Amino acid sequence: ASLVGAGFSDSTVRMWNLEKAHAHARNFRIDEVGDAKELAETRDIGHQRSESGAVIDEKLLKDLKLVDRANRGGGRISDQDIDGTWPIYKKLVGHHGPVFATDFSSDGEFLLSASQDSCIRLWNTETALGLACYKGHSYPVWDVTFSPVGYYFATASLDTTARLWCTHRSHPLRLFAGHHSDVQCVRFHPNSNVLATGSSDQTVRLWDIQSGDAARLFRGHEGGVRSIAMAPNGRVAASGGEDGKVIVWDLPGGKKIATLEAHAKDVISLDFSDDGGVLASGSMDCSICLWDVRRTEGMNKPVKQFFTKDAPVSFLRFTPRNLLLASGVYRVS
Repeated sequence: ASLVGAGFSDSTVRMWNLEKAHAHARNFRIDEVGDAKELAETRDIGHQRSESGAVIDEKLLKDLKLVDRANRGGGRISDQDIDGTWPIYKKLVGHHGPVFATDFSSDGEFLLSASQDSCIRLWNTETALGLACYKGHSYPVWDVTFSPVGYYFATASLDTTARLWCTHRSHPLRLFAGHHSDVQCVRFHPNSNVLATGSSDQTVRLWDIQSGDAARLFRGHEGGVRSIAMAPNGRVAASGGEDGKVIVWDLPGGKKIATLEAHAKDVISLDFSDDGGVLASGSMDCSICLWDVRRTEGMNKPVKQFFTKDAPVSFLRFTPRNLLLASGVYRVS
């Protein structure tokens, strides 16, 4: 089944089955996610930023990713799913604060969620039951991501650290310290031996998972780094920042390949196509850009730019068939 997970300000996580959602599309009420402003305000209270006088409505998703991650693989379909009695969504209850990020395991059997309560929770997607609660961070956890292989996962937090975990242990295996401000995003390299983090200190760092040491430091953004994506070949990465720029990096050489400028506001989501040839970027300016990263010339101009009516784009993911899934938050007028 194709699943989508989302975190909400009421401390819950919800899972949708896209096949069932398609059948009920006419009855789907998008105003159910109208608590985005409340979630943004909640995060701003606990995390004061330098830009004074910023209007929360203009940066509705600046400090959150309400709708996060769709799994690349497929979860198991139970008899309950097949006979059509599965509800439009399942609500997972357990956190004690707004949920900022979710991620599915590669086989779709498990879901991780990260919250303001400083905890990460593991859920079974078939039974919708909580399996474990992981504690270690001292402040809200902004991001969580599963490793491409195995049951390892990584987290990014306001406490300026990223951490490596295993689903079978309640305490972190590694602590990655070196950023000078909160770590806003984290991603695994395709080989699972390297971790990339983006921070409000305007840098991207690569970490050796075995030793816990920093392997690379990338500078170039003029604002905090909000999103990171890794190309499937593992040689290229991209980062999106509060400066509205997308920077493409050569990982082995530690150099900047190109700076892509088309967005007017924060770039809060990135993803590469499965062949690594196209990079998609989603922004607070309510637009999605597609970039041909195979070009040697003209890479800094988007191949196509799509605009939503009035929804900042908080999440992007290419499916294995190279369909682009995008989501945002509906603004309640």
